[in-house]
Amino acid sequence: MEAYDLDDTLASVDFAEANVRSLSTVFRQAKVLYVPDVPFTVITARPHSTAALRQATTDWLKTNEPQWDGNVYYCNADSEPGIIEEKARLIKAHRVTDFTDNNEQILTALKPLVPGVTLWLIDNGQRQRF
Repeated sequence: MEAYDLDDTLASVDFAEANVRSLSTVFRQAKVLYVPDVPFTVITARPHSTAALRQATTDWLKTNEPQWDGNVYYCNADSEPGIIEEKARLIKAHRVTDFTDNNEQILTALKPLVPGVTLWLIDNGQRQRF
């Protein structure tokens, strides 16, 4: 199974706009960066503290990502080390074979934690093996 990070990987979210509009509105209006051509799930550190935020994420994925399998797994961590540990746990728990993210530091840290998983980097809408 393939899994993707969400923000700055599949979607470009203008978090500065959240000062003007609600975060759920900003999530719904995110720009599409990449559309996978195979079924995939999402593993994200995106804020999800309210039902409105979770629904906005679901709505965006339904609208913009036709291969999305309907699953979103949120990292419950506030620091980058915590996010890395949680992403590794979720990758293992859901038997992910390929994981794509835009953050090279996260991918570098994940590499020894998820042996056997193929890691991919998204850069300017281009996906390449990491």
